Amino acid sequence: MRALATLALAACTASAPAPIVLPDPGTCALDPDNALRARCLGAGPLSVGVVPADGSEPSATFESDGDEVVLWDLRGDTDYAYELHDARGTRLATFTTGTPSTAPQLEEELALGPTRLTDLDRVLFPLTCTDGTALYAIDGAGRLRWYQPLPDTPAVSGLALTDRGTIAVTASRSVIRELGFDGSVVLTAKRGTELDRYVHHGLVGPDERILALDDHAVPYDDGLTYLVDGVTEIADGVATHVWDIAEILDPRGLPTGDPVYWSLQAPGAVDFGHENGIDVADDGDWLLTFKQLDLLLRLDPDHEPRWVLSGGDTPEGGLPPGVPALALTSSAGLDPTFQHPHHPLAAPDGTLLLLDNGDRGAESRVLQLRIDDEEGTADVVGAWPLGDACPVQSSAFPLSDGTLLAACTQTSRLSELRPGGVVHRRLQVTCADGTVPRGMVGAVPFTRP
Repeated sequence: MRALATLALAACTASAPAPIVLPDPGTCALDPDNALRARCLGAGPLSVGVVPADGSEPSATFESDGDEVVLWDLRGDTDYAYELHDARGTRLATFTTGTPSTAPQLEEELALGPTRLTDLDRVLFPLTCTDGTALYAIDGAGRLRWYQPLPDTPAVSGLALTDRGTIAVTASRSVIRELGFDGSVVLTAKRGTELDRYVHHGLVGPDERILALDDHAVPYDDGLTYLVDGVTEIADGVATHVWDIAEILDPRGLPTGDPVYWSLQAPGAVDFGHENGIDVADDGDWLLTFKQLDLLLRLDPDHEPRWVLSGGDTPEGGLPPGVPALALTSSAGLDPTFQHPHHPLAAPDGTLLLLDNGDRGAESRVLQLRIDDEEGTADVVGAWPLGDACPVQSSAFPLSDGTLLAACTQTSRLSELRPGGVVHRRLQVTCADGTVPRGMVGAVPFTRP
């Protein structure tokens, strides 16, 4: 999976909602429901160039084969000039953006070097505050550039950018949504209708698909019910459960790691694995993490296991039998063990990144592993301490200059980490009213169109 997703503009203008009434066809106007989005109408095809009126940023161009195009990635409280081209000719005019009342606050806590995240163009993250749940995107200078409220969503539990320029989220352990940056709803899949299992935490959007982590309560002959983790694939709008851990591991006798998380959905069920992260490598292999088993598992494109890696505290019986187990080591002299792993990522340089969330208050780290399949080893060649205890979720993505962008769910803090573990900058994110938000399950960097 590429660390920096480049968004396809065409995808962001597909499946647009019904156009609002504008003063006159051939004009652009601010969306009354979104202070950082404008809609333009004309006789298609349309091409609209938009630029801050003071020339402080380069012009951006938005195109559509239809009669409407949506402008986004705009700064708040800014005068914009636009040039609209359609079948009737060219028009020049202006509009002014606003600032949403729910805009989060960002406080710089530490900076070394330039007063911006060094190689970050845009970053996307969810927040839940007293006024609801929303998705936000900021630029490298920490300015809000985009937002999308998510009504009737208590919190987002998983977030991903797809390879088609859309956003995929899981919510309430029972819903998967795919959204466009133009405000369109591309897909909604709910448990009980499109989904036959609960969904939570990680998901990815490769190859015109969505892969989401799922869970299902299964009674076993020892008299207990076990939560069997797996993967649901959505392709062409159809959801199919395609794999689960019971294919390679018998859960009977394994302890429950967390009796609370699924207590409403499956009271008394044994949460023995708690699958919490997924990524797809360039060769189509899957990387999966299991929090309570302290395991990283790699499956080939046919869902057959290639290898498994234990962080060191896997309970007895928790290693899938017959699956090659890598030996964990560190040629750099680092502590190679990990606890409660999250967010596996196949990095562009061929290494793997992994969130070592740590156990009960321990400082969390991002680990960089070099896998040698022939030798059967996983070498921890890098480690970045986060300076926080991040016991749940969180994320880390490499940027093109070798730094990392990390997000801590527990503290709602973004950190840019240089090679060697040096903290370049931290941004503390709070709600508009100054309170600490919930639900920053991760922060995904991307490049604007």
